[in-house]
Amino acid sequence: DYAKKKLKESNESDKESEARQLVMDAVEKNSKVKKFPKGLINERMENLKDQYMSQNGITKEQWSAFLKQYGTTEEKFNKNIRSAVEKNVTTELVFTAIADKENIKFDESGFDSYIKTLTPSGSTADDVYESYGSSKASGKKYLQMIYRVNKALDFCVDNATVNEK
Repeated sequence: DYAKKKLKESNESDKESEARQLVMDAVEKNSKVKKFPKGLINERMENLKDQYMSQNGITKEQWSAFLKQYGTTEEKFNKNIRSAVEKNVTTELVFTAIADKENIKFDESGFDSYIKTLTPSGSTADDVYESYGSSKASGKKYLQMIYRVNKALDFCVDNATVNEK
């Protein structure tokens, strides 16, 4: 029965997502990032702002007016996104360290498959790269790092014992 099969697939996907989140949370809780590399948080905040502007069709010249329209300022915007950026960077640093320690290498064919999952119909990989950075090159570099972080998380999930709630 089609509905039963789809429900089972959905339940399995939900379990896998929950296990990934539990493992990620446990690894991060038991890890310590002493300090962020100089300039990284500000760079990521700028990239996030660029992404936001790109996704909303806003130019740098329109940015202040856009923020004002939503009753905020550049300072408030930065304050609001800083903690999320710091959490993301912490995750990236922790799992990059695991990838380094476990000798998890970047592989181009796996990366290409990963990018295909992020590429909407009618778009190209270059479109995806541009949406994740201030340029195609920076977006691609960022996504290559995220791909490797995900491989490290996969490694942790595969080697973890997860007790279901």
